[in-house]
Amino acid sequence: MVATPPFVRADLPEIVSGASRAGLYTHLVTAGLPLGNEGLGPLQARGLRSVQLSLQDAEAGPGDAVAGTRAHARKLAFAADVRALGLPLVLNVVLHRHN
Repeated sequence: MVATPPFVRADLPEIVSGASRAGLYTHLVTAGLPLGNEGLGPLQARGLRSVQLSLQDAEAGPGDAVAGTRAHARKLAFAADVRALGLPLVLNVVLHRHN
């Protein structure tokens, strides 16, 4: 079975709403791509209470190399979007031999 990333799920807003209505703490674990700010606002309105973002490195070059794509700057922008909405942000820093 292959896990489906949250941003791929068209029903993610409904899942967040249902969990929130059930009294559950809703916390999104994500790489931040391609959800972006436009995806966060509606989820927050549905009850999203915090976000965890994975980073591969503190610097763009090594982080992008590990990620296999130019993602570091977009992840930092996503983190800024999370904070601009007033949501708590947790960073998941992946430890590996290249950082």
